[in-house]
Amino acid sequence: MRVKNEAITLKACLESILPAIQRGVIGYNDCTDGSEEIILDFCAKYPSFIPYKYPFEVQIKSPKSQENYLYEYYNFVLSKIPKGEWLIKIDVDQIYDAKKLYKSFYIPKKDYELVSYSRLNVGIENNKVYVENGSSSKCLLTPGDHWLIKNVYLSFKEWIVNPEADPKDFCYCEVLGSTRDGSMLRKHYATELPCYHFAFIKDYRKITDFSHKEHWISLKEFKKLNPDGIIGTRIDPALLNEEEILKIYRGFNWSK
Repeated sequence: MRVKNEAITLKACLESILPAIQRGVIGYNDCTDGSEEIILDFCAKYPSFIPYKYPFEVQIKSPKSQENYLYEYYNFVLSKIPKGEWLIKIDVDQIYDAKKLYKSFYIPKKDYELVSYSRLNVGIENNKVYVENGSSSKCLLTPGDHWLIKNVYLSFKEWIVNPEADPKDFCYCEVLGSTRDGSMLRKHYATELPCYHFAFIKDYRKITDFSHKEHWISLKEFKKLNPDGIIGTRIDPALLNEEEILKIYRGFNWSK
């Protein structure tokens, strides 16, 4: 887990994984919103979770030194996880169904297999739930940065998000490599939906008018549409309970 200014969803995320995950490392950096205090309180309560503060500022644009690159921060946190152990990367703006998360741990049978976690982008407007897009390929995402993988030959490499831009405007992020040469050659599995993704409450990508966005539809519409029949196959209908999603949302730490 990697954290920077995630106080709104942080406690809810940590509590949602607890029944499934009993130990872990929490890396954090440059926190100014109370996230550090939440992490330290959580780790004091659950000592099998260990906090690690990255001692350098992470700079996405024009990093001043090697330590300021995002991928170096990722490798710093990765170095705290024993070699040969299975690990899962938890995203702090996601709230998990612990039973489905735990079930996913039994998917890989071989050391070279990798599990990519599906996610549903969720937004709230006027006590109404919206989800992003209405086709299964766009709605139920399996991104390459949310996985269960064995810690064998793992390392993060530099990834320039916008290589077509002027070099002074490059955004330097990270990509995972998992073979001796740093490439990613593993058998992939995708999960059923185990979580909600509340990405758009963050200040830098905040959306509040979901009802007017082209690629968003109401949860009610989505359930009626059921693109490619994914509800009941890759999405448990029980996870599409609007009141339960609103309850999670209202329980976030809005004081931060």
